[in-house]
Amino acid sequence: MPLLPSLAPRCLSPFAYRQVTPSDAGLPEDVNFNSFALVCSCGADDWRVHGYWLGNREAFIGPLAVECTQCAAKLELIDTDKDGHDAEIGDSCVERGSGPRTIWICDECKSSDGRLIASFGYQFEPDAEVALRQQDYFDAFILTHLCRASRRMVQVAMFDCA
Repeated sequence: MPLLPSLAPRCLSPFAYRQVTPSDAGLPEDVNFNSFALVCSCGADDWRVHGYWLGNREAFIGPLAVECTQCAAKLELIDTDKDGHDAEIGDSCVERGSGPRTIWICDECKSSDGRLIASFGYQFEPDAEVALRQQDYFDAFILTHLCRASRRMVQVAMFDCA
């Protein structure tokens, strides 16, 4: 299993994040993921996710932005045309939405507010060129929502980025 990068991907640079364990995001401990709880610069950790539904709510796709429920800051989180392994080598890896974004809502409680954990997977050994920025060459992305109302952990989005 490749070593995990020690730095967070650059797509997290607008956030005041904190590293958490993969199990905090509902992932098994033996997976090769770095996970980060998203925190706003105002100190709040309650968010709404903005993106696009594919088809009849089959999947929530990006580009994804998040909105702080306390200060209303809206920050771009991930755009697979710019972020991840395939973007780094000039490709786009997943279907994308366009036009006005919609707010993701929990199916169980119909709330959109909650904590978010962004997880980045690394399943390959980096070569010398990639090693300097390995954190930006993630091959998987998972966004987990921890619902404030229902206390339920829900996977909002999962992208294969390689």
